[in-house]
Amino acid sequence: MDHGVSAGDGHVEAWSTTRLPFEPTGSQVGFRRELAAACRGLTARPGQVLHACYAAADTRVVDLENVLTYNLGPGAVRAAARYGLVLERAPAPDDGRHHYRYRVVDAGTRWSYWAAGEPLGSVRLLVPSAGVRGLFTGPTAGRWWLAARRAGVTAAVRSAAVPGRLALRVTVAPPEGWRGSLAGLLKPLTDGLVAAVHAHEGPFDGLVERASAVDPDLTPGEFEALLQEPREAPLGRVRLVVRWGATLQWLPADDRIVALDVRLAPGHAPGTVTAEFCVPTAASGR
Repeated sequence: MDHGVSAGDGHVEAWSTTRLPFEPTGSQVGFRRELAAACRGLTARPGQVLHACYAAADTRVVDLENVLTYNLGPGAVRAAARYGLVLERAPAPDDGRHHYRYRVVDAGTRWSYWAAGEPLGSVRLLVPSAGVRGLFTGPTAGRWWLAARRAGVTAAVRSAAVPGRLALRVTVAPPEGWRGSLAGLLKPLTDGLVAAVHAHEGPFDGLVERASAVDPDLTPGEFEALLQEPREAPLGRVRLVVRWGATLQWLPADDRIVALDVRLAPGHAPGTVTAEFCVPTAASGR
């Protein structure tokens, strides 16, 4: 056996000998099918969120939102993450396997393995009604980067270096009538917000001419200005965006995230999104 999946009342546990990729092959196809089916059996009620953890002896960085949600396929955790979700990187196990755990927990449950530490920066934006279609019903990393940069980033620190570990808390007050889900919004939202708190390092040739690939309203001049400044940022400098076929690919360091907490915020004005970045510390007792 190279994988296993078990499900109980409000939880799913799984393991595999290799990490679940976006496009699995061989027995990993069956593993994804079994794990996704088990996760579809989890449903959160008001006052509950999904808490998912990933652990592996392979301690290389990995996008938590990919390995725990996106790679499972559309809708696998939609019902479980209806009101919010918390993703954590757990300590490495000693059996050499990759472990996945999903639980529906009370919304007030603390993170299991990490605690918020030194603040790095924050973003607060209010999506105007005219921008709802692009950001919520057709979300991309580029559109969320643009919205966050236009709204402005509050920097607690500025650096050229990328932190070794990150924690990110996000609250989302969806626009009225939105029929989407946090699970579906998670990847482009996370990628775009993290990208907005980086500074771009690298050539601009061939990038600014593709401003319309980010958003039809973005001009090459504004795109270049946003990429050029600031030269230092809360999450440091990276080669943030590159040409990808006829479009662009965003390369934020979201693989440094070890704790990602995204919740609905129904008490906020519709379209309000907040993001707080910090350096995580080990939770008490860990």
